Amino acid sequence: MVTYAVAQSSFFAASIVLGDSAGMSAFTTDQRNGLAYLAIRISGTIAWLFLCLYGIASILRGYLIARSTYLPRILGVLLIIGGAGFVLRSATYLLAPKYSSPMLLMPMALAGIPLMGWLLFRGIDPARVRG
Repeated sequence: MVTYAVAQSSFFAASIVLGDSAGMSAFTTDQRNGLAYLAIRISGTIAWLFLCLYGIASILRGYLIARSTYLPRILGVLLIIGGAGFVLRSATYLLAPKYSSPMLLMPMALAGIPLMGWLLFRGIDPARVRG
C-alpha cells in the first residue's frame, strides 16, 4: 500500500506543478509542463511496480490456498497462475513494453472470479476451521 500511496502522491504532484503555487513562477511554462509530464511518468512507473508486488502477493495467497484444506486446491493453483500472469505483465510493461499484452491479465480473472464465487456462495466449512 505504501507503493501505491507514493504513486498517487507523484500523480498529484503534477497538479501542484501546473497550479499557481508558491515558487512555480520561477519556471517557464515549458519547464512546468515538462515537470508535470515527468511526475505523471514517475507515477505510472511506480504504479506498475505496485501491480508487480500485487502479483507476487497473489502468488503467495494462491500457494496458501493450495496448501490449505479450507478451499479447493484448484482455486489456489489458478491464483498462482493468475499472479504469475500479473507479474509477467508488469515486468514486461516496465522492461519490454513492446511485448506487454493485456491478455497476460486474463489468468487473474480466471482465478479471481471462481474464488469470489466460491467464497460468496459456498464459503468455508466452519467445522473444519474449529478442527
